[in-house]
Parts: sequence; structure tokens; C-alpha cells
Amino acid sequence: MVIRRSLSQPRSGVKLKKPKNDRSRPVNVKSNLLAIPAAHAETQAEKKRFFGSANRDDGLVFVQPNGDMVKPWNFAAALNDLVARAGVTSITLQYLRDTHASLLAESGVPLEVISKRLGHSNIAITMSRYMHVSKQRDADAAEAFEKIVG
Repeated sequence: MVIRRSLSQPRSGVKLKKPKNDRSRPVNVKSNLLAIPAAHAETQAEKKRFFGSANRDDGLVFVQPNGDMVKPWNFAAALNDLVARAGVTSITLQYLRDTHASLLAESGVPLEVISKRLGHSNIAITMSRYMHVSKQRDADAAEAFEKIVG
């Protein structure tokens, strides 16, 4: 998958813009996760046939029934609804992103790989934001070294 654009909502309405660093970036996603938007795209294709020439087609998968772009706040509202129905602690989309990065770091994925996945312009940004994970890994390293030297 390649991230080429992001959704924003300035005063003039919903629009697509280039990513923060103005560069597209590939992100590896396993096929079982890609099946979800693929199935949704099939549903959207049915709606496109129904709306015919009245359908807007920007090549997006997650759109309103007539093809118009979804307002960004709708994604947060949908997440809030899902969280409420699941009865779990409230979380934001940004926290989901942070959790993704932290879990990768805790699993031993190198920070330069995480930085690239997140689209950070350099690893220093990633290090400053996820340093708490590095501190835990440092503590783990100290414990491992203690076991080695007895």
C-alpha cells in the first residue's frame, strides 16, 4: 500500500492534500488486513452503479454513498461509537497510531523502520516521541547483561 494523500478539512471544505513531508511512502500491510478495504470497495462499486452519473469518483474507498469525501471528524466519531459499543477505554485515532508504534518498538522493530512507517522526516522525531519504549528496552538489556555476566 502507498500513502499518497491525506484527508483534511480546511474552512473551504474537505480536500485531499499531500502528506506532511510532501512525499508518498509505501507501507507494508498483510493481505488479511487489505481484504477489509477490498470488500468495502466492492460494496462501494454497487453504490456507484446505483448513483450512475450522479456519483463522484475520486478513486477513494471510504466515501459517502454518492462518492463525496467523508468529513475527517466522521472517522473520529465512528471510532468513538465503536469504543462505546465495545465498552473499552476511550482512545483517539492519534493514540491508535501511537499504540501501533509503541507495540512495534516493544516487539523489537528498529526505530528507523517505525519512523519510516509513520512518515517521520527523520528518526529523531520518532525517538523523542517513543523514548519511553527505548528506556524499557534499555532496562531489558541491562537485565540480560546481568544474566550473562552472572
